[in-house]
Amino acid sequence: MGEVSLVKIYCAGKFGEKVAVRRVMKILTDAGHTITHDWTVEEKLPPDVVGRTAMLTQYAVDDTQGVLDADCYVGVFEKDLPYKGSYAELGVAVGSGIPVILIGEYADKCILANHPLVIARYDSIKEFLKDQKLFRYAGEVRIKGVE
Repeated sequence: MGEVSLVKIYCAGKFGEKVAVRRVMKILTDAGHTITHDWTVEEKLPPDVVGRTAMLTQYAVDDTQGVLDADCYVGVFEKDLPYKGSYAELGVAVGSGIPVILIGEYADKCILANHPLVIARYDSIKEFLKDQKLFRYAGEVRIKGVE
């Protein structure tokens, strides 16, 4: 039998919704899990084109590596917003065989929300907090409902 262990997680969402993403990351870290990359602390982009391009390049590399380093992708899609980067990161996760958890109904705007690697869906952060326990068993990420 495999060993039960904690999970490395990449938590995605819209930059303007980083408070909600931080709430989900806190739920996960309070449970002992590790966040692979906290993009919510990234600085605002500078107005000059050269500085902006350099920062965007680094952010793209860091975000992609954060997904690739994760055992699980958790996406927060609670508002009707253009989640372009989060959907791209979802594509990186699915393309890399990384299991996915989706929070919020607006994940459905991306076809990958229907992929078999989506192991759990929650309507809200409150539901996610109440109804789940995330763990890794024998190398596989799983969800166990709290009894």
